Amino acid sequence: MAKRFIISEEEKGDILSKYGLLKEQMNRLPDIDVQMKKIKPDIGGKYCFGNPQRLKSEVGNNVLLYKVKSGDTLSEIASKYPGVTFVDEIIAHNEICQLSKGLRGGDVIAIVILPRM
Repeated sequence: MAKRFIISEEEKGDILSKYGLLKEQMNRLPDIDVQMKKIKPDIGGKYCFGNPQRLKSEVGNNVLLYKVKSGDTLSEIASKYPGVTFVDEIIAHNEICQLSKGLRGGDVIAIVILPRM
């Protein structure tokens, strides 16, 4: 289960500064609800991230939904998106599908993107 942290605006500013981010770079992706209308699991597949509102409250709109294709690996998926540095980050946000045991084509996973300059 992913841990949740509540941070102040000052702490958020410190994080943005530390990683060379601008506030304008945060939350640029479409809302998760909008993405869910376009990206649906195949028959027998599922959304691996559970409650979309919980995910949104944890990471804002820094979430990209991705439909897993047969043959995909977590490391390949992570390497496609700037700001995704660890496979463990993908696993942590998609606890429903037990991704550490492997991917299943047709499932939809959430990828948390940390914007970079």
